[in-house]
Formats: sequence, structure tokens, C-alpha cells
Amino acid sequence: FDGSGSMVKKFGHHEHGFYALMATLREWVGTLPLSGEKAGVPSTSPSSKVRVAFVQYSGTYGGVQALKAPAGVGAAGRLSGDKGELLGDLDWHEQNHFAKQTYVKQGLEMTTGIISGSPQGRKRAVYIISDGKFDDNGMIAKELADLHATGAEVFGIVVRRFAQHTKEDEDAEATLKPLVSGETPQAKDEHFVNIDMDHMAAADGPLSTICDPTTPFGKY
Repeated sequence: FDGSGSMVKKFGHHEHGFYALMATLREWVGTLPLSGEKAGVPSTSPSSKVRVAFVQYSGTYGGVQALKAPAGVGAAGRLSGDKGELLGDLDWHEQNHFAKQTYVKQGLEMTTGIISGSPQGRKRAVYIISDGKFDDNGMIAKELADLHATGAEVFGIVVRRFAQHTKEDEDAEATLKPLVSGETPQAKDEHFVNIDMDHMAAADGPLSTICDPTTPFGKY
């Protein structure tokens, strides 16, 4: 998810976009059919339930551009099916907001490393959440190819500040949508949404319906 400085702005009725995003993700974790598996516990069998990991991307040119919770905190940025561990990670991210530019390259690398440890036979999905265009757009071809090579379905969510579209979220869409899965324009449309914060958190929103096979994101 996007940890850039622009996330401190007001999003709809939310005074601070990044805090609103963390609250949304906490609520989402509480609704998921989590597997109950702790981070770091070997998992070798397919499951109908889920594990989750969180990566925050932002940073500065030539500097650190991706963060995950450190060892000893929650799931420590690893895949986990334990609610308490995942909430611990989100608490850490809220307290360690990057608030820099929007660089996604290291975030893609870190995500590839995390999901590569998921056992064969389990579905893999990556949700990239952004509110603005990527500052390293055009410089992430290898990292993107490596991510897709894991077999993960890659989805994109532009979270915008207002109910109506602005140039800011349209620019975000222009750099995020090419990253998602899909060989045709229609398939890419089904892996992408441009939505305001309140609707992203809604019961019929893109996160809440990922396990519902009748929805655009869930059917994959």
C-alpha cells in the first residue's frame, strides 16, 4: 500500500488519508476467513482460507523505498493467517508512515519475496493500493515481471480523495493499471478499480469481496 506524503491529505470526510487506510485494512482483516496459521509456521497444503502480508512503499530516490514490520512485531511482514499478528503489523505501519515520494520498485521486490514462500497449490493475489502516480514509472519492468512470474493475480486499487475524478487519481490510474494482471483490456479492467476511500471500505467494495467468486476481483 501507498505510504507517500500525499496520503496525509483529507480523503472525503477522513481528515488523514493514511490513518483512514490503516483503519480500513484493520476492518478488512477482521472480516477475512483467516487460516489461523502463525507467520513462519511451515504450510505445505492448499487451503480455502487466507493468509495476508503487508508492505508499505514510498521513500526517496536512491534510498529505502519499502517497509514491512520488523522482527518481533506482529507477523514481521510475513504471510500470516493470525488476526492479532496482522493487526500488529498495521499498528506498526501507522506509527511508521513513510510520507515521502511514490516509489513502488522496492515494494514489488519485497512482495515477490514474501509470496514466493507460499506453497504451490495455493492461490496468490497481490493488491497494489495507490493514490498517485509512481515516481519510478518506466523503471520497474524487471520487478514487475518477477512478481507476475510467481503466478500471482495482481490487482490495482486507486484510492482517490473525492467522489469525483481528478487529474491526480487519473494520473495514478495511468501508472498503476499497466501493472495488473490480464492480457486483454477487459481482463485488466477486471483487475483494477478507481474508487474513493469510503467505497473501498464498503461491504461490496473491492477488498471485502475478494473471496466472493461472483465479484470482479473474487472470481479470480
